[in-house]
Amino acid sequence: MLINSSKRAEELSLKTKNQVFTVDAISLALKHGLGTAAAPNLNTAMIGAFAGICPEVTIDSVIKSIKANAPAKKEENAAAAKEAFENIKKV
Repeated sequence: MLINSSKRAEELSLKTKNQVFTVDAISLALKHGLGTAAAPNLNTAMIGAFAGICPEVTIDSVIKSIKANAPAKKEENAAAAKEAFENIKKV
């Protein structure tokens, strides 16, 4: 389970047998100028984090896809994905 939160997974007090990971995708999106405080665009940060928990998806393939397909701010989106990949928190 991947959750967008500034908290560590164990701070969420979730009752689940699944592995739980968190990433602060909103902060990363705003740091990289993706969206606004009222409406941050956190999609690419979450995809980067997903690559960190799913061994079938590599961060290199995610970054390549973002740079090829993002309609705007390709480098900023790629940077947000990479930083999210590097900052996943696990229980």
